Amino acid sequence: MEEIVKIEPRSDLTVKIVWSDGREARIDFAPIIERSPVFDAMREPDFFVGKAAITHTGSALAWSDVLEFSADGLRSEAFPEEYRRNEARRQAALLHNVPEHRDALDFIETASDWSE
Repeated sequence: MEEIVKIEPRSDLTVKIVWSDGREARIDFAPIIERSPVFDAMREPDFFVGKAAITHTGSALAWSDVLEFSADGLRSEAFPEEYRRNEARRQAALLHNVPEHRDALDFIETASDWSE
């Protein structure tokens, strides 16, 4: 898991995020905020910009003590191809020692290679 090391929230409801491996992305939170009234406070630019913080472990982006978005979840949102590739590799590792799943393992490894 890569930790969040830097954020730059903006009043347009986007946040530039830098992870510990140096990769960075700008995430638009407007569609997320629209999903539920739980996120209503985030609509206010002063709250969105002023209260955004990295948790002390770098494992999440938070607004106050109530709203947290995991570093892994945000990274999968920013880099979906990386998430799919890593998930395929994780599944392949789980199946590696199970002989009756060899066909599935071959398929997963092939699918992972296609996305690179």
